[in-house]
Amino acid sequence: MSPSEIPAPSRLLLVATQHWPFPARLAIAFAEAGWQVEAVGPRGHVLGSTSAVRRLHPYSLLDPLAALIAAIEQGAPDFIIPCDDSAVVRLHRVAQQRPALRPLIERSLGNPDACLEATRREALMAAARAEQVRIPETAEIRSLADLQAWQRQQGWPLVLKADGTFGGTGVAIIREAQELEPAYRAVSAKPSALRILKRLLVNHDHFLLDQLRDRQSQGLIAQQYIAGRPANRAVACWQGEVLAGSSVEALATLSATGAATLIQPIEHPEMEQAARRLVRRLGLSGLCGFDFMLEAASGRAYLIEVNPRATPVTALALGPGRDLVAALSRQWLGQAVADRPALTNRGQIAMFPGTWLKNPEDPALETAHHDVPWEQPALVQACIDFDYAGTPFWRRWARRHSPMAASLTAPDGRIYRRSN
Repeated sequence: MSPSEIPAPSRLLLVATQHWPFPARLAIAFAEAGWQVEAVGPRGHVLGSTSAVRRLHPYSLLDPLAALIAAIEQGAPDFIIPCDDSAVVRLHRVAQQRPALRPLIERSLGNPDACLEATRREALMAAARAEQVRIPETAEIRSLADLQAWQRQQGWPLVLKADGTFGGTGVAIIREAQELEPAYRAVSAKPSALRILKRLLVNHDHFLLDQLRDRQSQGLIAQQYIAGRPANRAVACWQGEVLAGSSVEALATLSATGAATLIQPIEHPEMEQAARRLVRRLGLSGLCGFDFMLEAASGRAYLIEVNPRATPVTALALGPGRDLVAALSRQWLGQAVADRPALTNRGQIAMFPGTWLKNPEDPALETAHHDVPWEQPALVQACIDFDYAGTPFWRRWARRHSPMAASLTAPDGRIYRRSN
């Protein structure tokens, strides 16, 4: 075969509108699978710290659609993977405004309208109910009176959730009467201009700005509280069919409703079946995550949320049949992309940088597999310097200035400390 006949590598575009670290791990995994990886993300995103990303296109806070369209037109990707819910919403709008780009977005996400439906909690619960997927008792809430009436029927505690929110935000667990009205006001209120400005300038986070743009017709739901443990089923899928999947239980989280920091792979047939049914119903493609609560008393899995986009677990290599990046790459590239070996046999996985940022002295950093990308020193440093949105000011200050500020030591003896 002559050089001119050798097919060019397929091009992948990661869309990250939020300052989350895990898209950089996805970039590494896809590059190793044979893709040319580009990304679009806000200024200072850790995606710019990995050599796996050939080009980081700028994401504009003021005109996000124009920035996203420019990245797609300049990068000419064969496939797009959104890495947060705002990215899903933006891609849906691109498909509406630019018909020429709709086939690319449909190929990457499946039905864009169905993906958008998955971000609307009441519609998602209705779809799950139709597929006989186990869900908590759920009601649409239009007013405080609705919430009060539903509480009288269901009892305490309960969970209140808003559309257009993710990563554990826009969710309140309400345990007693005096918490009900303040929680309703907080979850249903639009963010103030002062709070938006603070998050932009201090946290470099535009989530609330997106929230303000997207929540004109925000929906609220109330749900039965399920006492138990959070779990996740991550899948690679293609036109409504699951290609591969992995299930994990969250042993520790950043907050009561936040991202997992310590996980353990599990087998749970009910979670697998629920994900398969909803992937088929929604016609999804790409990478997706399904959040569950495992009831403490019975072990039964209650679906609580669907993320029609990549999640931190989708980047992990958990062994044969559980390598989502390899499965999706085989489907698209048509090549024999081998599943990566399981990254550990210890059982528990301490997610990086979440576990370390939450508590640098956490014993799990020694007993579990600490999933640090040591082969990418610049990325490790960028993650050490990272702060999750909502991190208290005093904790951010202590991480930077305390004489006892924690460090992280690599296997080769290199010591990482915060540089900002």
